[in-house]
Amino acid sequence: MLLVHHARKDSGSSRPGQALRGSSELHGWGDSNLYMRRRGSQLTLSTEHRAAASVDHMPLELVQRDGALALSLLNEPAQPDPSEPSDIQRVQMAMAQLREPVPVQQLRKLCGMRMASVCSALTELKRSGVVVHDPRGYQIKPVSLPLPIDPKGNGNGKRPLSED
Repeated sequence: MLLVHHARKDSGSSRPGQALRGSSELHGWGDSNLYMRRRGSQLTLSTEHRAAASVDHMPLELVQRDGALALSLLNEPAQPDPSEPSDIQRVQMAMAQLREPVPVQQLRKLCGMRMASVCSALTELKRSGVVVHDPRGYQIKPVSLPLPIDPKGNGNGKRPLSED
């Protein structure tokens, strides 16, 4: 079955499926979803699949073939919009606002991202030592400060002379 639908006008910063107008259930209804967007003068295609990795921002062009117009994938990949943060940056920015660990489901809602994208970002952030996980959830790794210098010394490594 094929369903053609349109997105909100202000949907540029959200995931494609979250930009569908009308029922929010439409996004979860499909096993495979294709989203076409205009990013400046470039048409792009993004995909979301229930059982496979997503592909974002494949560049498209309108070509004429045998007297008809058709969409065709461009050979060069679309350049990511530098003003849009990556998935890892989005997760890290959301977590930086939190004061305590958060479950992955809550983090997904805060970021407005697919669960697979949040989990992928968390895996990378954990691998690089930026994020820690405990039974309560995920949080930015706390920074440990060095111990203070011994206040009895005078700063040059020698103890002050006794006052006898």
